[in-house]
Amino acid sequence: MLRVGAVPVLVDVSPQTLCLSVEAAAAAVTPRTRAVMAVHLYGSAVDMDALTELARRHGLAVLEDCSHVHGAAWRERRLGSLGDAAAFSLQQTKLLTGGEGGVATTSDPAVHELLYRKRADGRGPRPDAPVGELQLAEHPGVQGYNYCMSEFGAAVALDGLGRLAEENARRRRSMRRLEELLAGFDGAAPLSRPEAVTEDAAYQVCVRLDPDVFGPAAKHTVAAALSRELGVHVEPIDSALNRNDLYQPLASVWAAGDRRRELDPARFRLPVAEAAGENAVVLPHRMFLAEPERMAEIVTALEKARAAS
Repeated sequence: MLRVGAVPVLVDVSPQTLCLSVEAAAAAVTPRTRAVMAVHLYGSAVDMDALTELARRHGLAVLEDCSHVHGAAWRERRLGSLGDAAAFSLQQTKLLTGGEGGVATTSDPAVHELLYRKRADGRGPRPDAPVGELQLAEHPGVQGYNYCMSEFGAAVALDGLGRLAEENARRRRSMRRLEELLAGFDGAAPLSRPEAVTEDAAYQVCVRLDPDVFGPAAKHTVAAALSRELGVHVEPIDSALNRNDLYQPLASVWAAGDRRRELDPARFRLPVAEAAGENAVVLPHRMFLAEPERMAEIVTALEKARAAS
C-alpha cells in the first residue's frame, strides 16, 4: 500500500475469528477510501458476504490477502476469487510453498496486464518471441519492478499444488479432533470458524489463552513451554499491527511532511486485536499431518503449561 501512495487505515478485528471486522471497516470509510483489504487469518476468513456488500455500496475495490487460506472456500467459492484481486504467499511456512515468492490473481484483464508488467520491470509478454530470445517486450507507461520468482520456486509450488487438497484433508481431520478435545478445556480455545467457510484451509491453529487462567500476556511463556514439550516450534501470536515491530511506516521514505500523522500506527485504537495479540499461541500446520489420535499430546502439553502458570 505504501508503495502506491496509499494510506493504510487500520481497523479492529472480529473477536470470534481475529479477521477484519466489517462493522469496524464500515465505520472507517470516508470519501477518500478507495479499497478495503480482507486478510483471511489463520485459516479463518473475513465475512465476505458483508464485506462485498459494503464495497458495493461505497464503490470500493476488495483486495484479498489469502496467504493463510490456500484451498479454502466461502460458500463453495474459493477464497481469492471473491474480490477484485488477491495475493497468495508461497513463503516457506505456507500450506503451498515455493520457498519464497507468491501468486496474484484477478478476474479483470486490465488488472492482470498491470500486475504482469509491474512484476517484470514494466515489460509485457511477447508470445511470438523466437526460441532463445527474451519473451518480454518493452513498453512505456508503467513503472515496474523485478518481482519475478524463480522458475525452480514455481516448479516446487506447482508440484505442491497437486497435493494440496489431499494434505488439507488430512490436516483438517486432525484439526477437527483437536477442536473436540479443546471443547471443554479451561483456559484455552481455538478460533471460531464461520459457517460460510465450507472448506477451511487447515492452516495454523490459533489457540486463545484466557489471561485469568494462564496469566496476562502469556503468549511467550506458553509458546516456549509447548515447543519444549512437543518438540515442534510453537509461535506466540503476532502483535496487533499498530504495535507490531515489523510495521514501521514512519521509517519509510513515504512518511514525509503531513503524511507522517496519517501513517503513524499509534493513532489507531484496536482493542480486540491488541488483547488477542498478547494472549494466543499458533500451532504450525505440519503438526496436523499427524494422525488425529496424536492431538491428545497437544492437550497434555497445554495442561502442563496451565499447571505451571
